[in-house]
Parts: sequence; structure tokens; C-alpha cells
Amino acid sequence: MREPVGILIEGEDFYEVARKVSSIIREDRSWCVGDLVVKTLIDIGFVPDVAIIDGKTLREKEIDIKPIEHIYRSYGEIFKIKNPSGHINLEIIDLIKKIVEIKRKTLILVDGEEDLLSLPVIAYAPDNEYVIYGLPGRGVIVIKINSFIREKVFKILEQMIPIAYDS
Repeated sequence: MREPVGILIEGEDFYEVARKVSSIIREDRSWCVGDLVVKTLIDIGFVPDVAIIDGKTLREKEIDIKPIEHIYRSYGEIFKIKNPSGHINLEIIDLIKKIVEIKRKTLILVDGEEDLLSLPVIAYAPDNEYVIYGLPGRGVIVIKINSFIREKVFKILEQMIPIAYDS
């Protein structure tokens, strides 16, 4: 995930980067993975349709997620899931499929680490929706989901998790 597949938006000003991200996505459905990216987008007035956070940034610095929880509680759904560091809990796949059908603002609070969860989002969210995640020290990646990127992600997932995936 360190090699950008989508659009890499670089910049030292987090808010300027967030404004560029929101201008790309506009009204399309967005899935945002990472506390700092979610918080910064919300700070500029853009609430991602689905946010996946773990309460930490750069795996160590805890951030106050209460304001994020409050926003999503007022908009829609909040789910909690466990996901160990460096892994993908298979339950996330069922949750992503459920969220695809919900069509409301949704927050996923991860007990553990959310870093790899953009992969199952790309694998199971519909075409033409966006996945956004931070690339530490570089910027933010914006990926528009399509069959080409989904196929690449399934190949990665098949190597990580020895089960058959059905798309």
C-alpha cells in the first residue's frame, strides 16, 4: 500500500490536501481509512460516507475521536470491530458488504489497527466509489474503485489470507 495506485495528493498543509481530496470526490460515495485523514476532512466540512479509524495516528499517537463519533452518531451508524495490527479480520468483509447496502454515513471503530482495511473496501465496495487513505510522510491517496484495481487487490488479499474470495 506504500506504492500509490490512485491519485497521490501531496502537501504540507493538511487542510489544503483535504480540500483537494474533497474536490475530486464531490458527491460520490467515499470510504476513508485513517484517523488523521478523516479528522482533517471533517474539519474542512467534508464528512466521508464511511470512515474507518482506530483512535491512533502513526500507530502510536492517540487522538480524540469523540467529535468524530458524535458526528457519525448524528448521521447514521457506528460499528466496532477488532482487527490485529498487520492483519485483516475476515469479519470486516461481511461488515463492508453490509455497509454497502446501508447507504448512510457510517463509522467503523477498529480495536487494533485499520491500516490494511482499505484493501477489503476496494475489493467489496461498488465501482465508482472512492477510497481515501493517508500515506505517511507523503500525502493522501485517492482511488476510484473499478474492476482493474479490484482485481489487483484480490491478488494481494489471496496472498495474505489463504481463502477463496468471491466478488
